Amino acid sequence: MTEHFPVVVTSYEIVIADVKFLQRYTWKYIVVDEGHRLKNFNCKLLRELRTIPTANKLLLTGARPRPPRAAAPAACMPAVSATHRCAVSCRGR
Repeated sequence: MTEHFPVVVTSYEIVIADVKFLQRYTWKYIVVDEGHRLKNFNCKLLRELRTIPTANKLLLTGARPRPPRAAAPAACMPAVSATHRCAVSCRGR
């Protein structure tokens, strides 16, 4: 039986290094800093996040928004969880 925890706040490196540990628990939220490091839908962080049992995932970034034609972290959110969409504007308006 897995234990349930409300939230974990972590970084890109910790998710990559400790994914096996994080998979042991069911999380309400996983908050990952350094979301700006996402490069595409098949990057290692997104692949690892998909294997961790959680109701919600939130990516934090301090990076400035990119032009709309470039891939942005918010564009990767549907790949993390199709049921939880991110409503972030990356147009810098």
